[in-house]
Amino acid sequence: MLENQEKIRRAAAATDVILEGCNTALQALHAPLWTNGAGVLSDPSMVRSNLHRARAAIDMALDAMNSLDGWPREQDYE
Repeated sequence: MLENQEKIRRAAAATDVILEGCNTALQALHAPLWTNGAGVLSDPSMVRSNLHRARAAIDMALDAMNSLDGWPREQDYE
């Protein structure tokens, strides 16, 4: 039973990191993309920065997912 509780605790901690990464990535990707009259990005450096921030957040979330061995199964919660 203690092993199951530890597995659940580790999964909950990883879930916090995953949610943080997903929310940060979504926030970065929801930033406005402005274009000028010619249809060209008005501030490409801001767009690049937001894309890098989103990628770093996604990588953080994926690392948390991949580093956890054995996500809890239904029977672990009993």
